[in-house]
Amino acid sequence: MKAIEPQLLDRLTKLVGMTGSSFDNEALTAIRMANDLLKEHRLTWEEIMRPREVVKYVVSAESTAPQPTSWLAKIEQIKRHWADLSPWEKNFTESVAQQVSGGWKLTQKQADILERLYAKFGG
Repeated sequence: MKAIEPQLLDRLTKLVGMTGSSFDNEALTAIRMANDLLKEHRLTWEEIMRPREVVKYVVSAESTAPQPTSWLAKIEQIKRHWADLSPWEKNFTESVAQQVSGGWKLTQKQADILERLYAKFGG
């Protein structure tokens, strides 16, 4: 099985999220970009969607992002204001929710953005 870089998964997640756009050209472009990215890395959708083993990545030692167990609680509070979130904020919130649920750590930048969203919508 090929190792799949976390950055590649993040990029694919964002692109797949864009396929929900109400603008057909944007949605089509996003899926084509995702397919091109897979081709570039010599991967298939099956390898992405059904990995034979789950590989969790560790944030580098430079990361000082706190990893509180309350991230999911903050995310749920942010989701209570779903209608008020921008499309980018919705995609980001969904992405970090999956990341935290999967046991992955947030980067400092992700933690900062999540804290800002929580302060804006939840705190």
